[in-house]
Amino acid sequence: MAAGQLHRFVNERNVGDMIVTYDPSRRVYLVGEIASAHRHDISIDPEDTQVRSVRRDGMGW
Repeated sequence: MAAGQLHRFVNERNVGDMIVTYDPSRRVYLVGEIASAHRHDISIDPEDTQVRSVRRDGMGW
């Protein structure tokens, strides 16, 4: 399942697509818009290097 999620994150999601995720530590849903292409960035989390920028203007993040 994780491989399928990563494949969709890299290949099927585009800049401008709306996304929703859940933050279990705060128990809230987060809504945003993809604002960049996929990239590898080890500075955020060395164990999860697949990232995209998200625009969350006024969306609660």
